[in-house]
Amino acid sequence: MTDVAILEITAKPGQRDEAVKHLEGVLVSTRAFAGCEGAEILVDHENPDRFVLLERWANAEADAAYRAWRRSGTPDAAFGTLLAGAPVTSKYSLN
Repeated sequence: MTDVAILEITAKPGQRDEAVKHLEGVLVSTRAFAGCEGAEILVDHENPDRFVLLERWANAEADAAYRAWRRSGTPDAAFGTLLAGAPVTSKYSLN
């Protein structure tokens, strides 16, 4: 069963383009990670500083392995300075 992770992100005013550019670079390795079935950035029409990172994973184990891999690396402090707050992550399953 496909798992979906949705990360809701709000950039600081004037930082959206830089935040999205940074995420586009991160998504190269995300998409290459075993079990990743896709990852896209969706921009809010009403608030362009708000966007969603939509990730599809083959299963919960692949998603968990990816999250562990990201946590094991060097924290990305530069990205955090572009954000208005911490990303909010939600997880879903496609039936």
